[in-house]
Amino acid sequence: MAITSADIDQTTTADEDAILEGLMSFIDKTVLPIQAEVQAYFNDIRLYFDNDGKEAIAVSEARRRVRRASAQAGYYNIFTPTELGGEGMSMRFFVRVTEALYEKYGPSEPQELLAYDALANVFTGAGPIWNHASDELKAIALPKVLAGEWQGSFGMSEPDAGSDLWSMRTTAVRDGDHWVINGGKQWTSWVAHADYLFVFAITDPEKFAARKGGISCFFVPTDTPGYKLESTIRLFQDAGGNEGITSYTDVRVPDAYRIGDEGDGLAMGFLTLTTTRLWVVARGIGEGRWAFNKCRDYSQVRKTFGKTISQHQSVQNLLADMATELYAAHSMTMNCAARADAGDDVRLETHIVKYFGTNACTRVFDNAIQLHGGMGVTAETKMVDGWRYSRICRITEGTDQIMQRSIAAHTLREGLPSWS
Repeated sequence: MAITSADIDQTTTADEDAILEGLMSFIDKTVLPIQAEVQAYFNDIRLYFDNDGKEAIAVSEARRRVRRASAQAGYYNIFTPTELGGEGMSMRFFVRVTEALYEKYGPSEPQELLAYDALANVFTGAGPIWNHASDELKAIALPKVLAGEWQGSFGMSEPDAGSDLWSMRTTAVRDGDHWVINGGKQWTSWVAHADYLFVFAITDPEKFAARKGGISCFFVPTDTPGYKLESTIRLFQDAGGNEGITSYTDVRVPDAYRIGDEGDGLAMGFLTLTTTRLWVVARGIGEGRWAFNKCRDYSQVRKTFGKTISQHQSVQNLLADMATELYAAHSMTMNCAARADAGDDVRLETHIVKYFGTNACTRVFDNAIQLHGGMGVTAETKMVDGWRYSRICRITEGTDQIMQRSIAAHTLREGLPSWS
């Protein structure tokens, strides 16, 4: 279904306005008091991460409390597909809410603020991949996922299989009505305190060798014998990390825990890509707007050479560039989201949004740091937190180079769409 620019309505409905207002109120009244209880952990990174480099148990339990409370209040699953028990709200509203949350509460790297646990993530909550779970698995696990009791994780990347998934080595071999998984994963996000993982493994070596599939996806509870979290991965010299390295030694799961048809693992993994790529950009835009607001305020009180720095042309140029980058990234992301809602194939547009948006947000934070001068590189302003996130997102969910490769391949093959 093709749509034109006239069909892309970026205005908001009264229902959406009320939901967003209610969500913000819920966070302020319910989530922030829980945040205050564990704020000491967020103030000291040495407390936030335990001796094993994992998030402190007190913080993880606080996150579970937030998820449960949000589910009970009716917010946690507003973007969960309706067939799974959620509200199934639009991708465009998803982008709007993500931007609004991060503009209000700001960046939080590496300690993600509890406010952002109020909405189910497509990986950690009941995302579209659950549509392909067996009825038996849904009955066992889905109620706990929807209630915020269980948090998931996503195990696809390996030490030699990041952008190149055809270098995967983890295998799953059929044994009666079970599968036996052996191998290891790396860069597995949210895994340190996950209750389950979606694990991707080679089930048909011949098809895999021919690059014609042969990968399947499995639901693996983290208390399954043979599963082990080997370590967390520390980024930017942190004391710990939210990504992990995991191993699987003769891990047995029933066939009912297979997600989708045998050999359809890549299709299962790709179900999340549009949402996750738009999410990382929408989050970056929200954080960029937060940074712009801080810069605007700071520039009107900070004085040099007898006047506020907002009166210096060089500072005005920084603000102008930030506003331009944010408007372009926002417009592009909302356009792509609206096309996705209309049922268009947005693979090309998603690649473009991911590539441009994450780079734009990196430039926004680089300017924000520069505008603050020495204060910009301190922990106090949190500008470095936003820069860290935007810089990471030029790698995660598809590197700049993979996005460029995909954009070029598509446009060389089919040319540019009209976008009218």
